Amino acid sequence: MCGIFGYVGKKNAQDIILAGLAKLEYRGYDSAGISIYNNNAITTVKFKGKLQTLTDYVKKSPVVGNIGIGHTRWATHGIPSDINSHPHMSNDNKFSIVHNGIIENYQEIKDVLIKKGYKFKSDTDTEVIVNLIQDNYKGNLLQAVQDTVTKLIGAYAIVVISANHANELVAVRAKSPLIIGKLQNEYFLASDIQAIYPHTKEAYYLENNDIAHIQAGKLNFYDFKLKPVTRPAKIVDWVIDTAEKGDYDFFMLKEIHEQPNVMNNIFLKYVNDDNTIKMPLVAELINGIENIHMVSCGTAYFAGLAAGRIISRITKFNMYEDIASEFTGVDKHINKHCLMLVLSQSGETADTLNAMRIAKSKGARILAIVNVQESTIARESDYVFYTNAGSEIAVASTKAFSSQILVATLLALEIAKLQKTITPTFYQEQIIELRKLSYNITEVLNSENNIEKIAKNIHKRHSMFYIGRGLDYATCLEGSLKMKEISYMHSEAIPSGELKHGSIALLNEGFPVVVIITDKNMVAKVTSNLKEVKSRGAYTIVVTLKSIKNLESISDEVIYVPESNSNLGINSVIPLQLLAYHVALMRGNDIDKPRNLAKSVTVE
Repeated sequence: MCGIFGYVGKKNAQDIILAGLAKLEYRGYDSAGISIYNNNAITTVKFKGKLQTLTDYVKKSPVVGNIGIGHTRWATHGIPSDINSHPHMSNDNKFSIVHNGIIENYQEIKDVLIKKGYKFKSDTDTEVIVNLIQDNYKGNLLQAVQDTVTKLIGAYAIVVISANHANELVAVRAKSPLIIGKLQNEYFLASDIQAIYPHTKEAYYLENNDIAHIQAGKLNFYDFKLKPVTRPAKIVDWVIDTAEKGDYDFFMLKEIHEQPNVMNNIFLKYVNDDNTIKMPLVAELINGIENIHMVSCGTAYFAGLAAGRIISRITKFNMYEDIASEFTGVDKHINKHCLMLVLSQSGETADTLNAMRIAKSKGARILAIVNVQESTIARESDYVFYTNAGSEIAVASTKAFSSQILVATLLALEIAKLQKTITPTFYQEQIIELRKLSYNITEVLNSENNIEKIAKNIHKRHSMFYIGRGLDYATCLEGSLKMKEISYMHSEAIPSGELKHGSIALLNEGFPVVVIITDKNMVAKVTSNLKEVKSRGAYTIVVTLKSIKNLESISDEVIYVPESNSNLGINSVIPLQLLAYHVALMRGNDIDKPRNLAKSVTVE
C-alpha cells in the first residue's frame, strides 16, 4: 500500500525523490521520509503526516546527495508516528531501507536479533529487515540483502542503501510491485509507473523474487540465489496529463468529469466504425469454457457484479462471483473449464492476485480487465483487456467502475454473438446504444448544481441507505461505498426487497435514502419499497428515468438520468459519485486522501 521511490544518479536526489513521492502519496499518507547518502553517511528525515510536512522541512534544511530513497506510508505495523515512519536505519546507522508490504515472520527474527543485542526504536516489521541486513553484512551489500530476504516470509518490496557503498543500491521484489526507470546512467525506482514517467519512458518491471543491483551506473538482476536473470526494458505509453489536477480542486472531481472521454477511448480501442467489436481473442478465450467465475475487491467487485448480470443475461455462461479476500480456491467450478474474470484498477490488488493464482493452479483460464499496463495482474493473466482510463489518483475510484463495466459489456456482447444467443440486430443496436454513453454522462454532469443542493440537505446526517434491485443494486453498492470512503458517513446498500427483513427498523424522520429505479422490469416493486421508506419519514432521493412516471409525488428529490436500452448502471452511478463528492466537500474532508485508506491495496 505504501509508496517507494529511489534515485541513483548525478542530480540532487532530494528534489527528485520528493517529486516522486508526490506522485505516490495516494498509496499512503500517514507519514513520509527520505534518506540521502553523502560522504560516507546517510541523513534521514521523516515525519508523521502528509508529505507536505516533510517538504516544508527540507526546503529550510536541504539534504544534499545524489543517491537516496523515499517513502510515503500507509500504516500496518505500528501507529502513524515519526518513529514508525520510513526510512528505517540499522543500529549502526550504516544501512537505510524503505519497505512496502508485510513480513509475516518478523517477530521471530526480531527475537533472535534482540538476543544478539540489537535495539529497536519502532513497532514496525521494517526495522527488523534493516537490522538483519546489518547482521548479515560482511562487506558486500548485495550479498547481505540476499542473505536477508531468503529468511523473510511475506509480500514485500524493499530498497536499501548503505553508508559503506557510494553509488550503490539494492532493491527486492517479493509479490509487491517495484519498477525501475532508466535514463542513460540515472535510475529511478518506484512502486508505480507514473512516478517514473516524468523522467523516462524506459522501464524495467521486476518479477517476483527479483533482486536488482545498481552499482557504478550499471543495473543487473538476480534471483534469490543470486543467479543472474534478464529483465528486458519496456517503453511505457502512459497518459501523463491525467496524472495532473489541471483546473480542478481535487483529482476525484476531475476523474468524475473525465468519464465521457474514457468511454470514447474505450470505443476507439475496441469498436470498429461499422459497430463491430474488435476483441479477436474472444473465440480462443471461451473455447472449452463451461462457466465464468469473477473475483475482485471493492469498487472492482461491484463493477464485476454488474458485469456478471450482463454476461449471464445474454450469454450461455453461468456466472459465479466472489470477493477476492473470501476466495478459497476449493469451489467445484474452478478447473480447466473455468474462465476466471478478474477486475482491478491498479493490477496490483493483493487479494485478487492471490485468488487468481489459486485458480490458475487449478487449471482455470485467467482474463483480466485492468487499467495499468504491465501491472502484475496483467502480466500473470492469460488474456488482458485494458480499460485505458489513464491514471486514477483519487483513492476513491470513479472512472475505474464505469470503464470496467463498459469493457466487460463489450466482451459479453462478443461472447453472445459467437454463441448465437443474441441476434445480429440486437448486437448492432446495443453497440449503437453504448456509443451514447459519453453524451449521457455529460448530460448527468451538467446537473451537478442540483446534486450539490441535495448534498446540502444531507451532509449533516450520520447514516443513510441506498436501495434498488437487480443491476441497480450493484450501483447502490458502489454509490454507498463512495459515500463511506470520502464523507465518513455511515452508509448501507440494501436490496430494496430486503428492507422489511430488519433494516427498515433504522429509519426515522429525515433519514436519507437513495432509491435507484432504472430497470423498467423492477419499477412496480421498487416503487412499492420507495413508498415504504417514505411513509416512515425517510428523506428520499430517487435516481430514475424520465419515462418512469409518478415518482415525484412520493419523492423528496428526483435525479433524472438519460434513457438507455442498455442498462449498465453507468448513467446512474455518476450522480452518486457527485453526491458523495459534494457531501464530503461540505464536511471539510480531504477528498483525494480519505483517512485510513490507500489507493492500491498490495497487502492481504
